[in-house]
Amino acid sequence: MAESWLVLDAFGDARGGDAVRRALRARAEGLGASLEMLRLDAMSIAPCRGCFGCWTRTPGVCAVDDAARNITAALAQADVLIVLTPIVFGGYAPALKAAVDRGVLPTLLPHFQRLHGRTRHFARYEKTPAFVAIGLLPGACADMEQLFAGVAARNAANLLSPFHASAVAYAPMTQESVEAVVAGALDFGKESMPASARRIVLLHGSPRKKHSVSDGFAAYAGKTLNAAGAEVESFDLLGAAQDEEAFTELAAAVDAADGVWLFSPLYADQLPGHTQAALTRLLAWRKEVPPRRSQRFSAVINCGFPESVNNDAALAMCRLFAQQAGFAWLGGCGVGGSGFYEGRSLEALGWFGRRARAAIERKAELFVAARMPDIAASVDIAAPCPVPAWLYLLFAEWGWKKALGGKNGARDSHARPYARQAT
Repeated sequence: MAESWLVLDAFGDARGGDAVRRALRARAEGLGASLEMLRLDAMSIAPCRGCFGCWTRTPGVCAVDDAARNITAALAQADVLIVLTPIVFGGYAPALKAAVDRGVLPTLLPHFQRLHGRTRHFARYEKTPAFVAIGLLPGACADMEQLFAGVAARNAANLLSPFHASAVAYAPMTQESVEAVVAGALDFGKESMPASARRIVLLHGSPRKKHSVSDGFAAYAGKTLNAAGAEVESFDLLGAAQDEEAFTELAAAVDAADGVWLFSPLYADQLPGHTQAALTRLLAWRKEVPPRRSQRFSAVINCGFPESVNNDAALAMCRLFAQQAGFAWLGGCGVGGSGFYEGRSLEALGWFGRRARAAIERKAELFVAARMPDIAASVDIAAPCPVPAWLYLLFAEWGWKKALGGKNGARDSHARPYARQAT
């Protein structure tokens, strides 16, 4: 029996919509699926009243008698639900949102269950449809695409869909490119680009030439990404801030990458000056030549104080940079007690390095994931000092005293060479 596809089409006359429709029809014909396309701009659907009549007064049927009832009836018979929509605020267009609000709720029961740690409703019908959301944008916008993917994933979970996928087409795309987007979505998120083809750029923000904590974290991230099949390229931000040729090489690599990962120490509660200079130049570069596809960005910031919360402002700066530069923000990692990691690899730290390793591994998974990560994954991860603060500070004091020692005796740590002279 042919698979039944129900399409809720909210494209209207949006530019690029016809290309998606053609691609969808061709895909259905090629797979032998029956296709029912409902043009929402030709239907009259009132807003949901929130009365829950479809659960209490007329179970399974919306209390309002309009075209939304036809959607519910078709949905109950469909094998695949496909929604087509211009992306509005990262979500659905109003016409589609009204259709979903009214058409989907009657296919669920009011009773609750726990699935995968979350509360869900039970399905009214024995079989639930797979779910595909295809959005349309004028051009690449990583923030909107990331939120759209998250909304689609949540809708699929509430629908109890056995499979789900989301994809985004851009209005200027060729028909061939649109067909690839549609085909990828209808393969339900199967890897359209193998992990081995993913290219990740690592940005080193420490001004130290060797043995910096940031470089140690970047080294572990590189190994983790390599193990997942990604290609990794590293750049020094101090060099890029000072040398035009080095910056141009970095910018070109970023343009060609699927993701960018910054590793930096915390200086005076923010990113170091040279790191901010390099990112400012990179932002200007990307404003002049906008990205042509979605790219991902994360950051690992470390500070010498034991409390990882000190990194919050710098991570917020990274998030704002990502937003303005057209990246999808994957959330960052704030590491406290950076002196503990100095001169040692994360692997060599064993149990003491477990939290920092776990944080880096979690973000690495988002860089190589087939789908755009859900917006819920973009939380910052805190990796506090591996040892109690009092012990860390004790060793830190000892380290400073050792560093103050010299051939001619210890130097005065309380020296005041610029003190105001008494008159």
